Amino acid sequence: MTAEPFQIPATVTEILGLVSDVLVASTDYMKVTGTISGFQQRKHWSYGELVAHNETDRIESRIRLVFLPRSLPNGRLDLDGTEVIVFGKLTIHRLYGPLQFCVYRLTVVGQESSAARATTVLRRRIEADSLDKINKRLRLPYSADTLTLICPTGGGAGGADFLDRLRVGGHRWSIDTIEVPMSGTGAIAAISEAVARAQQPGCQAIVICRGGGAATDLVAFDSSEVAQVIVAATTPVIVAVGHATDNHIVDLVAHTSLPTPSAAAAWLNERRSTALQQAEALVTKAAQARAAAAEATAARETLAATAAQQQSKRRERHALIAAAAAMLVIVVVLFLVASAAM
Repeated sequence: MTAEPFQIPATVTEILGLVSDVLVASTDYMKVTGTISGFQQRKHWSYGELVAHNETDRIESRIRLVFLPRSLPNGRLDLDGTEVIVFGKLTIHRLYGPLQFCVYRLTVVGQESSAARATTVLRRRIEADSLDKINKRLRLPYSADTLTLICPTGGGAGGADFLDRLRVGGHRWSIDTIEVPMSGTGAIAAISEAVARAQQPGCQAIVICRGGGAATDLVAFDSSEVAQVIVAATTPVIVAVGHATDNHIVDLVAHTSLPTPSAAAAWLNERRSTALQQAEALVTKAAQARAAAAEATAARETLAATAAQQQSKRRERHALIAAAAAMLVIVVVLFLVASAAM
């Protein structure tokens, strides 16, 4: 006999309350191991995620964590990337959901997860081989105005913030946009392909923008694949990913790393303004140099004319003196002749 469907209308609150009652009645306290991600410490309740990695260090599952006030040690904590054992119970908020694990006690297993250790090793290898300096050596003109923007599918907060802030600067830009998934299993391949595709003739800089999020959503930016394609790029790559406090492998190998997409747009606008100021200063200096040259030429011409006049006057004086001397000689000769005849 098939059970009749529930016919009485129920509110969302009643449904969540029913699920909460079932969880309380059917589940017991348990210990769960995993890696903490996206930890947010608050005055009373703290939050985060407990994630599990597969054998390739990719995230395969996650659950929301809620830490009771006394479940954490006193003081400011940074639990991101920490392997832990949490003791608690599955719950669901009776008004808002969602399914979460309420932590009553936490034990730290390791200060750095296997994924975090892999990132540390990759960072050290990049620095040891000086791969972090290759893209930085590429020339990025201050007047660069032709960009390729790589941003999340749909533009995302990062892409929209970047474009909005860029327009505020009042400069004209030529921008091609490539939208790709920046989280999930296909993010690494999509971002790598986009960087390779963006290196077209005329493109002066590639800008990778993404807003902040949980650490588990930003793993692509710590991958060796994306780092390699940036190192091999023949175009300067500007990275603005996550929050101001985030620091990823792509930040290390990029030509320039900015804390947020808005900061990247402001930085590019400032460079364009600097280029215009320098150009205006050069034009002013060139005009001043031309004016100075014209003044020098006029001064030389005036000096030459004055010298010519003075020389002409000297020649006239010399001619008069010579004529007077000749007349004097004639007078003396005539006087002598007259005296001899007497």
